[in-house]
Amino acid sequence: VLADRARANGETTRAAGYEASAAAFAGQLTVVDASVSDLQALREKASAVSSAARRGLEQNAFALQDQLTQRARLLTQLEAAKLQERMADAVRQVTSFAPPGDTPTLATVGERIDRRFARATARGELAADALDARMLDVSRASLDIEAERRLAEIRAAMAAEDGT
Repeated sequence: VLADRARANGETTRAAGYEASAAAFAGQLTVVDASVSDLQALREKASAVSSAARRGLEQNAFALQDQLTQRARLLTQLEAAKLQERMADAVRQVTSFAPPGDTPTLATVGERIDRRFARATARGELAADALDARMLDVSRASLDIEAERRLAEIRAAMAAEDGT
């Protein structure tokens, strides 16, 4: 528009300057548009990578939880086996050194041992279940907090885009 006015007034040099400035601005606009497109593509790739990383983190958390559960179960079994060994030693001692008379039968001792073993096993399972539940709650809470933080970032970014 300025170049047309300058030409109409007979100022060809000024019109050429305006044309050159307009061409420079158009070139800069083209470069900026290309940069914006590149940045959008990078943002989309980063978002996809971030989503994949979050999924991987969640899978790792669940795998860790499973391993902790297996570890607790194995430790409980180990303690039960140790208890069973001690009970077997005690029964052997009772049967070899007990005086005749009121001595409990081997069947009675076996029943007592079975009851103690069952109680010990149940206590171990209850303790392991409580730990598993707490670990799962912590894992879920961590994921929820991260999701809320990310949602706040997205909302802020969208609000900034709407404002511009």
